[in-house]
Amino acid sequence: MKKIITTITLSFVMCLMFLGSTSALSWSSSESLTVPSWGAMSSPTSASKNKTKTCSYGYIEKTVDNSTFAKYGDFYKGGRISKSYYQIYLNNQTRIHYTDANAKKTISSVKARVCGSNYEPSAGTRISIKFSADN
Repeated sequence: MKKIITTITLSFVMCLMFLGSTSALSWSSSESLTVPSWGAMSSPTSASKNKTKTCSYGYIEKTVDNSTFAKYGDFYKGGRISKSYYQIYLNNQTRIHYTDANAKKTISSVKARVCGSNYEPSAGTRISIKFSADN
């Protein structure tokens, strides 16, 4: 009986370890970007992540922001590959949804961009973000 309980417990632990490893996100390292004025998009991140599975969204998280205005982010590869740009929050993961065509394929070298509001003269504002191309 003790052997059966040990075997079941060990199997349960192995299942939990497997589930934990498959649900882990692959995050980029935190990168500092300059936010242009009047709603223009920043240059893309120098780091890129591969979208390795067919999924409808990834994440962007703002890790540092010293300004009070809202910031927005999107995914980029030669042009916007997300449906839109989404408001990103400090220390909070924001879902960035891919366009329907991009959700159905894997994509190498996905990058992220950020912008401020249309009414924000934010020239020189720097924020740091990290992102994951998969969910």
